[in-house]
Amino acid sequence: MAISMQDALDKLKKAAGTIRSKDDAIDFLVNETKLPKAECEKAFEAVAKVDFKDLADKLPGGIADKIPSGITKKFGL
Repeated sequence: MAISMQDALDKLKKAAGTIRSKDDAIDFLVNETKLPKAECEKAFEAVAKVDFKDLADKLPGGIADKIPSGITKKFGL
């Protein structure tokens, strides 16, 4: 069963430690929402720069030291 984009983004935040790339994040959203990849990519890019800053310390690669730009580099934004 598909969930709303907001619910999927909330779930993605909780799963941040398992997400290794922008593509992984987008695939996660597609799987959760059943929406087209292009729509999920737009949604991810729109929120990643704002909503995911607080998750940087949960992501691999020492991103926490590079906020605010580190998170966007990690996901290729």
